[in-house]
Amino acid sequence: SCLGKVDTLATLGSPHAGIPAGTIAAVLDITCDSDPASCQMSQEYMNTVFNLLTPNMPFVDYLFLTGSAEFSWSDPGFASYLATFLATGPNDGLVDKYSGVGWRNIPFFPDPPHFEPFDWTILSPAEQVWTDEVHGGTYSRDDNDMLVKNDYFNFRAEAPDKEQRSYAYACLIDWLKASNKKASFVNCPKANPFSNNVAMNMVTDSSATNYEFTERVAGEIGNLETISFTLPVDTSTLSVFSTKWLTGTLNVTLTDPNSVVIDPAYAAANPSEVVYDASTNGNVSYIFQTTFPGEWTITIEASDDLGTNDVPYQTVAMVESMRTFDVMADNTLYSVGDTATVTATLKNSDVPIGGATVNLEVPQPSDPPTIVTLTDQGNGEYLGTYTITNDPGLVNVKVVATGNDNGVLFSRQEDLIWTIAIDSVNATGNYSDSPQDDDANGLYEKLGITVEFNVLEAGSFLISADLVSNGEIVAHASTPTELTVGVSNTLLEFDGKHILASQLDGPYTVSNLAVVSLEGTGVSPIQSNVYVTNEYTYGQFGIDHAAYIPISTSNYSPTPDLIVESISATEDNIQVTIKNQGDGPVMSTTEFWVDVYIDPIVPPTGADQLWDVLCNEGLVFGVTSSALPLMPGETLTLTVGDAYYWPSLSNFSGSLAAGTPIYAQVDSANASSVDGNVAENHEVYGGAYNNITGPVLSTTSKSN
Repeated sequence: SCLGKVDTLATLGSPHAGIPAGTIAAVLDITCDSDPASCQMSQEYMNTVFNLLTPNMPFVDYLFLTGSAEFSWSDPGFASYLATFLATGPNDGLVDKYSGVGWRNIPFFPDPPHFEPFDWTILSPAEQVWTDEVHGGTYSRDDNDMLVKNDYFNFRAEAPDKEQRSYAYACLIDWLKASNKKASFVNCPKANPFSNNVAMNMVTDSSATNYEFTERVAGEIGNLETISFTLPVDTSTLSVFSTKWLTGTLNVTLTDPNSVVIDPAYAAANPSEVVYDASTNGNVSYIFQTTFPGEWTITIEASDDLGTNDVPYQTVAMVESMRTFDVMADNTLYSVGDTATVTATLKNSDVPIGGATVNLEVPQPSDPPTIVTLTDQGNGEYLGTYTITNDPGLVNVKVVATGNDNGVLFSRQEDLIWTIAIDSVNATGNYSDSPQDDDANGLYEKLGITVEFNVLEAGSFLISADLVSNGEIVAHASTPTELTVGVSNTLLEFDGKHILASQLDGPYTVSNLAVVSLEGTGVSPIQSNVYVTNEYTYGQFGIDHAAYIPISTSNYSPTPDLIVESISATEDNIQVTIKNQGDGPVMSTTEFWVDVYIDPIVPPTGADQLWDVLCNEGLVFGVTSSALPLMPGETLTLTVGDAYYWPSLSNFSGSLAAGTPIYAQVDSANASSVDGNVAENHEVYGGAYNNITGPVLSTTSKSN
């Protein structure tokens, strides 16, 4: 019911880029059978399904705000924070600070956090800000290093404003009040993809920088029952033993390889050796900064308050170790009958570990799990396949490795979440397009795409697709619908305002077509490039300007609109031509910057993304008053070495390999604003950001 009606959307600590499957399973103690909604927040589902099918929409203001709190290893709630840290880096106690602002984070790798898919926010880039706060229920450190419940939702004693609002609340209110949603965010700094995501000085001074989960031991326990089991631990430094259960009281003790029994009383008497954390109901942890490697025994004793049914529990150890276990599947979305290929890699630093037992375990609805033993391929690699027979929905898959590495016993577990596609609704291949001029004013308000489906099972579904031109998203549409058995037609309506704002002509391609069940967690296979429309120009779409602009036309003022008209890149030079395509001049008092990005790690998407943040080489031009005013329709060509080139802010070797991608952004920076320095039409009256052009590939020719 909210489709097409949202003007503003703010999120606090939302996992836009997902939560690792291991965190969902080990930290939250959740399976996709018991809580499918949480599994929909996994990295696999968010990055390959949800973000693809629900991109940011034009003309909606977005704020992604999340926390990155400071913890000490003895703080209550530290075990939960640490478990998330091991998988993703600094976090708010549950969601890592990169996912909370939309970036996929791959910790301990050289790749910076990035949008995935890269263009899911491009139709309306979000404001991305961090605060030093946490999700509710977790403690952290305040500005004076005092232990406080420093979450998004509670008053904050040291807050600078008289109302003592949390920083998250204050930043949200400031953003809502600010003109054009451009707030200063004094206590919520703008997110930086190159912020150090491996620092862990609050945990340990050890030089090791890798953290792993052992195998998780899970089972059920009844009233007054005692269960013991062993767990191999292969670290002499940091370890965290955590046990979780659903209800009642469990007493958990550890016995180390030297037969020392460690319980809460031992921890209280030896606080420099071990910290016992029982701050969260149904969760106890023992945290060691120095650990005896070897076989540890975990003993769980149940009280008499568990109820009439046995209670599920699970225990896992998180260890600081250079024995790494990496697992990947060839896909995350499968259809029944597909073959999934799983690859696992075991290494100790860079030395392969062979001879281990690596098992893939896939749960089945009513039968025991299917176990596939991966074959040792040599060089520390293990390979296995599994034919998908599971029902549609989300499936927890775990991969467990056990072995002996030069006399040291170890175990590892990695988790995957697979989406099994529904097969009850299938597009037949029959499509048609029809533009809609609802008010007979000569402009199309919508472009309708009719899709025919063959429906094998009736239900409630969401039909979703993108409209694409030359590889760029023009518009997105989604339609909730009831489908009955048989052949059914569904109309997808793409907003004419969005097509106009894209400034991309047709014919348009319908892509990323998907059917999502609204009665479960199923999604169909996502189909690309299914239909090409008739010829259209973007100027044929939209509504009357007076009706579209949310002010009266008598208050409209001509404004400039700067674009990068062209980029020319040869093997020894780069030339950029900018144009004012607006209806107002860029005045001589409004100087501005132009950034050129040479082979960026990720493409630029908005203002204040300077070249030296995204790439190793780049150019800066300062368009000063001598080139202004720049009247409507006028252009200015910028060349390396000209009067506007800033060598002190640039880094260019003078040589480009053929095929090097080049991007350019006009009005690219302003230290006191999240926009550039020129108040352009799309910033004043609303519209898509159009200041960036690229990629343009360099040629092998030389400049004259």
